[in-house]
Amino acid sequence: MKPHPSVKALLAEIDTFCRKSGTSRTGFGRRVARDGHLIDRLRRGSMPTLTTIERIKRYMHTVTKEQQRIWRD
Repeated sequence: MKPHPSVKALLAEIDTFCRKSGTSRTGFGRRVARDGHLIDRLRRGSMPTLTTIERIKRYMHTVTKEQQRIWRD
């Protein structure tokens, strides 16, 4: 099943964030939702809850470059 267009847009934002921050998709899912498979499931067509969408957006807008650097090390 393909992801819903709104989920596709969210995945594009996540991909951009991960690429710029050097965060793996698994690490992103773990930090946001304590779920390392979050991104894979969204790609397969799962619909996130509104709470999960809010967590994702809040995380991407509030995490600092310094926090990202510390997590990578």
